[in-house]
Amino acid sequence: MAECYVCYSRFLVILLCLFLIATNEIEVVEGASAGFCDKWSKNFKGQCYNGYHCDNVCTNEGYIFGGECLWEGIFKGMACMCIYSC
Repeated sequence: MAECYVCYSRFLVILLCLFLIATNEIEVVEGASAGFCDKWSKNFKGQCYNGYHCDNVCTNEGYIFGGECLWEGIFKGMACMCIYSC
C-alpha cells in the first residue's frame, strides 16, 4: 500500500513540473483587439516590482504609452514591458 502512495506522489510531481513548463511557454497578448502590443524594455535591469519606474524607463526609450510590470513566466519572473501601438 505504501508503494502506491509513492507512485502517486511521483506522478503528481511530474504532472506539476509539466504544468509549470507548459504555462511558461504560453504567451498571452492582452489588449490585442485594442491595437496595443508589449515588448521587453532594453534599458530596464532586474526584476520589475515598481510599475512607476518601469513606466519612466519605457517613456525615456520613446514609447509614448509607457510600460508596466508583467508576469513573464516562472523562469523570467516580473519583467518591464513597454507598450506600443501595433
